Amino acid sequence: VNWPRASLSAMLDEARKLKDEGNELLAGGKLALARSKYEKTVRNLEGLRGLDPAEHEAVYHLRRKTTLNLAAALQRSGEHADAIARLEKLLDEDPDDAKALWRRSVSFLATHEHARARSDLSRCAEIDPSTAEEVRAQLRRVDQREIEGVARERAVAERALG
Repeated sequence: VNWPRASLSAMLDEARKLKDEGNELLAGGKLALARSKYEKTVRNLEGLRGLDPAEHEAVYHLRRKTTLNLAAALQRSGEHADAIARLEKLLDEDPDDAKALWRRSVSFLATHEHARARSDLSRCAEIDPSTAEEVRAQLRRVDQREIEGVARERAVAERALG
């Protein structure tokens, strides 16, 4: 699709196709290729201007889904800081996006930001009560990882101090 000359419908179809290709690559473990597809899709969608409210809504929802998938690819690659940055951009637009909060909590946990992970998880449960059980399980993992981290730090300190 020639984006500068294409209709919005054609651009959205192309963006969905790229996102779907990214999904297949992600499912196949081809993280760098999936990331590339997702980044291209998000970049293309972010470049759209002059949309009416209905068009803006359609573009937003596709960009949101693609960004969430991009964050998952980044997380699987261990690129949690980049995943957090992408998710924060979504949360700036919609602070009540439970899925974005959940995904960001995963990266916060991976980067040992336990309090921030707990905060996102609690907010997620407030927004979407159907996630309460999953949130409780994830909060237990956060607690366990924090305990393990403190134990590791204590052991390192004890070895260092003799």
